[in-house]
Amino acid sequence: MPATTMTSAQKAAGLRIERALAKPGATGMKGLLLWTEAAFPKAIAHEVLKAASKYTPGASPTGMTPTLASPERGGFGFLGDVSYDWGTLPADDASTDPTVAPVSPTTQATPSQPASSSWIADIGKAFQVAATGALGVMQAIDAQKLFNTNLSLAQKGKSMIPSNPMQYGLPAPTANIGLAQSTQNTLFIVGGLVLAGIVISSYNKRRRG
Repeated sequence: MPATTMTSAQKAAGLRIERALAKPGATGMKGLLLWTEAAFPKAIAHEVLKAASKYTPGASPTGMTPTLASPERGGFGFLGDVSYDWGTLPADDASTDPTVAPVSPTTQATPSQPASSSWIADIGKAFQVAATGALGVMQAIDAQKLFNTNLSLAQKGKSMIPSNPMQYGLPAPTANIGLAQSTQNTLFIVGGLVLAGIVISSYNKRRRG
């Protein structure tokens, strides 16, 4: 259930979504991408836009570049902690105003028409994977429900419902989230095992030499 009393951050997110969906052609495929960029954190939006970019040849996938997090930012770096750099955006979307959502080249190049079944399948899978990796279990379930509702509207070429995920306890669209802690811990363990294997292998070679 959505929160009955809205905080200032929730109001800002709501205005951000309303402004995004007020743009020309905010229906069908384009409408879903506009809503996704406005409603969800970059880490999730990136994966959806990356999947959508396959259907817009010639357009820069997202305007974002995934980069490994550095230890200075508290990430494991080579062990898989990921952050996202938005790169250069159009002047009217490069605002630091949290109520103004960026619009990626992929979204700009996506038509405002009903989505094909293959597009729906790819976008749906991309969102599911991103939400599961970046959010808690219950948050991912709630996010998926909201997304599926507008995904079905995109398939019909209709306007999106201006759902505000923050009202359902999800992170702000401006939140800098990455991989879930459980995923980071798994990557840390796997990375440690790989490193240990390399050390042991090197030691055995020296002994045989």
